[in-house]
Amino acid sequence: MAMRHGAKLSYEDLQQQARAVLSESEWTQREMADELDVTRGSVAKAVTKPGSRYQQLQMRIIEKLTDYRIEREEEVYFRPLREDGIDDRQGPSE
Repeated sequence: MAMRHGAKLSYEDLQQQARAVLSESEWTQREMADELDVTRGSVAKAVTKPGSRYQQLQMRIIEKLTDYRIEREEEVYFRPLREDGIDDRQGPSE
């Protein structure tokens, strides 16, 4: 998977990219863990499991091993309150 400037990555894309750059490097999971001050198990999970739980560590791995800086983009939705007072916070339909 080649990185492109300005590309938006899903959780799966980010995990796959972290796995790819680490496996293509000369770094072991233990060395990367020591460098980032995390456990080797955390690095192992970050390169095998997609999701928000591992996003920050995946970003750090990619930034350590490439010339890319990763920026997070978040979406915030403003919705009017329901007149009946029920809080029905759900994301938009996809």
